[in-house]
Amino acid sequence: GTDISSDNNVIGLVSDSSTGKGIPGVVVSDGYSVVKTDANGVYQFEASRYASTMFISIPAAYQVPLDANKKPAFYSAISRNKVNRNDFSLTPLTVSEENFTLIAIGDPQVSNANEINRFKTETMTDINMTLSINQAEGKYKNAYAVTLGDIVNDTPNLWETMKPTMENVQLSNGTYLPVFQCIGNHDHYAGAADDRSATSNFNKHFGPTDYSFNRGKVHIVVMDNIVCTRTNGKTWTYDAGFSKSQYNWLKADLDAVENKEDKMLILCCHIPFRGGANSGGATMNKDKNYDETLALMREWHEAHIMIGHTHYIQNYINTKYKTKSGLPV
Repeated sequence: GTDISSDNNVIGLVSDSSTGKGIPGVVVSDGYSVVKTDANGVYQFEASRYASTMFISIPAAYQVPLDANKKPAFYSAISRNKVNRNDFSLTPLTVSEENFTLIAIGDPQVSNANEINRFKTETMTDINMTLSINQAEGKYKNAYAVTLGDIVNDTPNLWETMKPTMENVQLSNGTYLPVFQCIGNHDHYAGAADDRSATSNFNKHFGPTDYSFNRGKVHIVVMDNIVCTRTNGKTWTYDAGFSKSQYNWLKADLDAVENKEDKMLILCCHIPFRGGANSGGATMNKDKNYDETLALMREWHEAHIMIGHTHYIQNYINTKYKTKSGLPV
């Protein structure tokens, strides 16, 4: 019954598939605004003119919705100059997923068809086999995966071939592995005019670059921390960090989570949260909202950052920032 006067309004219903009733309190966002569904499961907000997608932050009590290709279906496109009606139907979990497995996949960075085939037959096959063997022994339950950027290597012609390697990932127990996606510097289209439009290829294939979801007592946030500065038509130079609007969105998303002091936060990005050339240069941590982001992590029981980019393994402990439990980020 609300009068909608804007041409950029997004409205919809988030419902429980088992009852048909709306689910209250579900976080809905376009990566700029953050709202919650009302008592009837209805949401409405005016989308940013920069937003091309909107998403729901999947509640912990519900399954991750999957599309026909068994990839996460938590977002919808936003069309301008019309009222967007985007509904979501969620299936409740029969058993709590406080015990779940998160697989982080760093830098596939494929440059040609042979490397795509290797990623499919080696990397994804190994992940599948590892999960299947361990799940048969009662371990690695309720598995999800997230890439950590650089899915392709400045090779936008390979998106269509690369995307199916992370779809329809069926495990031996018959379940599917949902693979969430994070954007890296080599995933930003170098033929674009600016940082914002450089994500259009990623948006087309995987949806939003900044979003969140919940599993068990864990809130997982995925963000684009590449600040593109200059393109030569083949690749971007870049700084690392978040824009002010990204930080504002992150703060609003985290503020919407209840009982943070009893929960874990996992932030998935591409470039490390520390200095050095591999972290995006000298502007790191100067004006890119990293200190502010790390400060937000103090409000949680435990906080982790999952990162790709450097092509080697390191466990970096930031003792400057400690969570409510006393554990460092």
